[in-house]
Amino acid sequence: MYSEENEIEEVEQNIMSDTQHISIIIANTSPFRLIKRNDEDRWSPTIDEINSRTYDYVKLHRLSGFINAGISLKFPMAVAFDGNFILPCLSEFKDNNLVLEVFNRAFCKLMLGGVFYHPVSPADISCGRLTLDGYFTNLHCEGHGHNYNFHNMIGTTHVGPLDVIKLLTPKSETVEDIKLALNKGAEILEAIPTVSPTVLLNGISYRTMNQWSEALINIWTCIEQILEYIWCEKVVTFGSQKIPGRKDFLKDNRTWAISTKIELLYQRSVLDFTVYSRLNKARKARNNFIHRGSTPQKDSVDAAIKGLFQMVSLLISEFATSNLLSDLIEDIKRYSPYDNVREGGEVTHWMPIPPVPGDKEWGDKQYETFKDICLEPISHEEDE
Repeated sequence: MYSEENEIEEVEQNIMSDTQHISIIIANTSPFRLIKRNDEDRWSPTIDEINSRTYDYVKLHRLSGFINAGISLKFPMAVAFDGNFILPCLSEFKDNNLVLEVFNRAFCKLMLGGVFYHPVSPADISCGRLTLDGYFTNLHCEGHGHNYNFHNMIGTTHVGPLDVIKLLTPKSETVEDIKLALNKGAEILEAIPTVSPTVLLNGISYRTMNQWSEALINIWTCIEQILEYIWCEKVVTFGSQKIPGRKDFLKDNRTWAISTKIELLYQRSVLDFTVYSRLNKARKARNNFIHRGSTPQKDSVDAAIKGLFQMVSLLISEFATSNLLSDLIEDIKRYSPYDNVREGGEVTHWMPIPPVPGDKEWGDKQYETFKDICLEPISHEEDE
């Protein structure tokens, strides 16, 4: 949570007497990427400046611009050079769940538009202040999550060696790139009004982290939400509406199980064979996990994601094609957080790992040991 209600009120009162600062709520994002004002907005610290922490930390506190996140407020959402997203600390945002919903809806739109961010949790939300010159400071985060700590540390140059390397040639987007992705994603999300943006974003996020069970459960939830929408559009409203009780009968989920709905939509040629097969594969994996505890495999998760986005494609194309989002699916599968220290598949920067007793590099230095924790090698014959 970004703050208790009385803490927010205290911040607001302090800021009211400070005409040079504005109280703000910050979404500390991951994966790390810079958001530049334009292509001329440069970030090029040397490896020596990064190692010595003499990079331009001030620039990481600067705003890059503002975006329309589609929220019914008087103020737009700000985007910062360090990749954070910022809202004004208004009374509407005393509800922590609303804050998360607003940010994650925006990140879901960005994901659908081709710019991926993980969803933010309460531990990623912090309070801060913004100067009239467009520079912000992170002040407080009750959860102290990793994302908050990372963004706070790089902005103060107190960052550790394993995180500071992320400042070397990081991924970046311009404000215009963010706006284009947001608008593209908003159009897609508008076509699937029954889908929870946070659940969808969570499913994709878990997929990028190879957490198959969590990914499948979230993605399957979205599949059911989309199937329900298609069912209402293509079956419930199909045919005569004058038959008494027909509409309620078709909406009865006890009679029409999700497997039955998939089968009927396939028979009516609403879903093609490829989509039908992927949904069935995902459904069986989900059922095996829920009812038997069988851990789903990567191929079942990918089948669920492909089936989901193919249904979304059908909706946004008015059922003309299921392949409009193929590139998005491939981008999700290729996502890697370590691209900034790789070139042509080879690692370009690294740190030595300190040796421990038993390593060749340890040498003959003394160390603490105990007989009951020491291991003895065994032969294959003894093992058999």
